[in-house]
Amino acid sequence: MPFYTFCMHVFFTKVLRDLGYVNTDEPFANLLTQGMVLKDGSKMSKSKGNTVDPDAIIKTYGADTARLFILFAAPPQKELEWNDSAVEGAFRFLKRFAQKVKNAFIIVKKFQTLIMQHFLKSQNMLVKKCMKH
Repeated sequence: MPFYTFCMHVFFTKVLRDLGYVNTDEPFANLLTQGMVLKDGSKMSKSKGNTVDPDAIIKTYGADTARLFILFAAPPQKELEWNDSAVEGAFRFLKRFAQKVKNAFIIVKKFQTLIMQHFLKSQNMLVKKCMKH
């Protein structure tokens, strides 16, 4: 979280406390500072020209892949070494996961069809029995 955002949260919390709307002095139990993103062993920086274009990653792999890589590459407090092959690995994982979900839906649909066929057959037999009596 940028420093100014943190300061604004503190400011508004104190104002709301003074107005009697909240009973707390601090908006956060503790401050989590995020680690740096590294590429090729050095801090990513526009001035160094060693940045990764998020639009290109999103266009190639999708936003979910970028999120998955960032979330699982390192804890938020630690430094994150950018790794293009790990991004590709996250993409392959999501593709496999999506395929398994799709296959599960196909199985569920087939199961629903079998249940409906059994239900209709049982219903038909019941109607025939009732018609005889």
